[in-house]
Amino acid sequence: MKITIYDIAKELGVSASTVSRGLNESQLIEHDLVTTIQSKAEEMGYTPRRIRKQRERAILNVKLVLPMFQDRSLQLFYDFGELAEAIVEGADPCRVQLIAETLTPDFQPFSHKKGGDVDAFIFAFCEPPSGVLEKLNKHRVPILFLNRTVEGSNYITGDHFSGMQLIVEHLLSRRENMHPVFVQIGKKSQVMRERQAGLKHALDLAGISFSLRRDVLSFSGPDQITESDLTVLLERGVDVFIGYNDMTALCLAQRLRAMGCKTPENVMLTGFDNSPVRPLSYPLITTVDMPVKSFGYRAGEWLVRRVIEREEGLLQLKLDGKLIPGGTT
Repeated sequence: MKITIYDIAKELGVSASTVSRGLNESQLIEHDLVTTIQSKAEEMGYTPRRIRKQRERAILNVKLVLPMFQDRSLQLFYDFGELAEAIVEGADPCRVQLIAETLTPDFQPFSHKKGGDVDAFIFAFCEPPSGVLEKLNKHRVPILFLNRTVEGSNYITGDHFSGMQLIVEHLLSRRENMHPVFVQIGKKSQVMRERQAGLKHALDLAGISFSLRRDVLSFSGPDQITESDLTVLLERGVDVFIGYNDMTALCLAQRLRAMGCKTPENVMLTGFDNSPVRPLSYPLITTVDMPVKSFGYRAGEWLVRRVIEREEGLLQLKLDGKLIPGGTT
């Protein structure tokens, strides 16, 4: 008599759907229970039907976890619609059902078991607390981080060092001698630190004096940048403002314009990310394109390799950005 999943379920006192998930190593089933189910199936002589999962018929359920911004203006950093479209495009011909959620303080990766299986998690521009990662790793669920470098995990991020090198080379082509400062708005983050370090490295190579203690200015919000702050910097000889991102650069441009300080005649100004806020600037801010579409497309390709083809090994990829000159330099 052929053993079925119903026979295994009866022996273990669980449902047939639980057995099916355990045999397929679903992340909704605890690792110990998966081991128990698979051991019992082998003991009873269960033989699964071998059906190759075709890409064209595969439907991937993926949770796309996005950061929760307290300041609504910060949502202008990235085009999440572009990211979602690129993920779907990269996974073609597989179909992808994206379940978008925000990383709230009480975020639960598996809200309820009847909500359907989740094949993978993509954390975009955010990193969950250790407790969430432990739960996901316990379930052996594939995880990918976008624009975050997480040791021992899969990630696709921008090369912030090379991006800052592009900015410095561009600035030097406009002005041989310069006195730059790096201005950042918001909470300190991994990306912020990497851009600081990348800028210092590029300036050191160029023989330009730059101190992370003296020449890095941090503000909690856009309204914290005052004309008096900028006046002190200008009197100190600062003639280049390098914004942590385009939002920072836009705020600086507005303050400088109100003071009668013109770009690029009096000072040069750059941003970073080529975010949706950049078209609001006049003149257009010089920036570095953060390849969000490439992030998404590569993420879609990874989903197919990891979930459908069961490819092992870590994906740790840094993508180069592209300098986009504007009227501020």
